Amino acid sequence: MPAGFLKRNNINHETYLLLRKAILDNQIAPGSKLVVQALAEQYQVSATPIKEALAALHHEGLVEAIPRRGYFIPRLEAEDVREIYQLRAVVEGLGARLAAQKQHKPTLKKLQKIMDRMAQAEHQEDISLYSQTDLDMHQAIWEGSGHQRLIRTAETLRGQIQKVIAASSLLPNRLHDGTAEHHRIVEAILQGNGTAAEQAMREHLEGAGELMYTHLSQK
Repeated sequence: MPAGFLKRNNINHETYLLLRKAILDNQIAPGSKLVVQALAEQYQVSATPIKEALAALHHEGLVEAIPRRGYFIPRLEAEDVREIYQLRAVVEGLGARLAAQKQHKPTLKKLQKIMDRMAQAEHQEDISLYSQTDLDMHQAIWEGSGHQRLIRTAETLRGQIQKVIAASSLLPNRLHDGTAEHHRIVEAILQGNGTAAEQAMREHLEGAGELMYTHLSQK
């Protein structure tokens, strides 16, 4: 069930947003079982909004549904992370190419502002701000592609992308290296160089994916 479906009902959508935030902020530990009745009591709603929120979160890949056992928070496994980054490299690489070719002026201005915020976050070593600007930049690029099916695909992955960005930002030297990599992507887009933009995006995501894979494999 896509999250957009929940917008028909304010209570359902608000419950979905609250539960989604709790998962992304790691307020619920990986491996935890999500019990409908307990969540309904916690959020002071009936079981229906919880069930619909869980179905939407399962669609996003943020919760795991196990037959006859229920919903669980998945653990961030090395192979899962590698798959997410491999898929992102293909989808967002194309998005960067198209954004560079399209030269949508509001997108270009937005990217410049986000790049400034990212540099500030790196300088202040503010991991929370950095993670948010990282996500904002990638979203601005895929939205700037103007490719509706690509945008819908990226939005479906958005929750998983947010989790891996937050995790990767904690790696040594990642803020500095990530800022430099994003700068190359944005510069290529601003210059209208689709080939360079796609290459820079793919190198950024493939490299980050391998770093995360190695990090998680060593645990």
